[in-house]
Amino acid sequence: MTPKNKQTVIVGRILCAMVIFLGLRCLDAAAYRAAATPGGLFSIDFGPAYSAAQRLNAHQPLYIPENNPDVLLDQYVSSPLLPVLLRPIARHPLDQATRAWAAINVALLTAAVFLCCWGAGLRLLEDGALVLLMFFTGFRYWPTTIELGIGNSDMVLLFFAAGMFACNRYRKWLLFALLVALAALTKTWMIGALFYLLARREWKAAFAGVGFFAAGAAVLFTIVGWREMPVLWHLTRLYSAQPSLVSNSVAGIAGMFFRKNMSISPLVNSPVLWGAAMLIGYGFLIAGLMVVFLRAPSMDAWQLRVSLGLTVLALVLGCPVSHQYYFVLALPLLWALLIPPADGSGGWGIPVVAFLIYLAFSIPSPSLNPVPESYRHGIRSLEVGISFFSGMLLWACGLFAVMRGAAAPAVADRTAAAPMGAALVQK
Repeated sequence: MTPKNKQTVIVGRILCAMVIFLGLRCLDAAAYRAAATPGGLFSIDFGPAYSAAQRLNAHQPLYIPENNPDVLLDQYVSSPLLPVLLRPIARHPLDQATRAWAAINVALLTAAVFLCCWGAGLRLLEDGALVLLMFFTGFRYWPTTIELGIGNSDMVLLFFAAGMFACNRYRKWLLFALLVALAALTKTWMIGALFYLLARREWKAAFAGVGFFAAGAAVLFTIVGWREMPVLWHLTRLYSAQPSLVSNSVAGIAGMFFRKNMSISPLVNSPVLWGAAMLIGYGFLIAGLMVVFLRAPSMDAWQLRVSLGLTVLALVLGCPVSHQYYFVLALPLLWALLIPPADGSGGWGIPVVAFLIYLAFSIPSPSLNPVPESYRHGIRSLEVGISFFSGMLLWACGLFAVMRGAAAPAVADRTAAAPMGAALVQK
């Protein structure tokens, strides 16, 4: 490379860094301002975690016993991890604590994008367009808007999931298992992410993940008191359905459209159609996961990243209670599909379809309670399920990506660290 060409490359990298910095500055600032401005969603979900942390600070019971499934207190019902971590913030008034939590969530989203870039082998100063694409799709995304507004803990889960992608690239399976355990201690159903370790035949790491989860739970209940554990078990069963809330999962959508419910008028009140929707929906998810499990040894690095995204999205689609903002966990799969394989073998079809699905996800859909009256009846009620339908389309797109070349013989795993521009070994 001549000195002139070298200087041109350096100038190009500096300009790329400037553009990324400016884009990130605008996105972070706008997201924080929107989340920190008091409004209709301000601290709705952060409030219960804040109250639980306040009770810990006052040496009071973490969980409030309750027994009426028809009148729930909307209290914090996950493991003690988040309230324990929030104790310093809970010493401040709710509005100040909520703003601090908003800033933390924006930082976690930013870090999650960088971790997924790292896991995909992107070079920030050479692949600036792809990096900016990931940032804009992450921030300008309706589930992200709702999540930052209500202050739930899904950005924490997204951060852990993004860390799993980085671990996947470098084969750090024990660290991967630890991140799964931490995610499960935030929301228990994330323990299902250990499925990916089983698909990769990393049996010891999968068992280690269960051990990390059990050890973490033991430490947390030692801190808050073991008397809290049976109360949490009871509350988990009590809150496991939440029929009064819209749920964007297979079970939730089937119940809304084919059974009498408290959110919308069903399209058809039919036990047969409800059962068929449940069978088709969960059958599709289970069959897809079986494909991932069987095909994983013969997948290339890009397909393995897609498979990890499928694993996380399956938890959202399959969980009985799955709120609209849970779909921030669809972002890793979306990003994996938007970033083409490093060897250029993927073509343009899958990234284009993934981007169209992103546009559907970005529509402000009426999936929060109470559902507006104009969306409670008839064909317009289908808009309540936009996030679910978009999630299932994304799942199908990802499954198609990992099924390509299904007849090819098994090949060596190709997840070794490599920059985006490096060529991968061909099958």
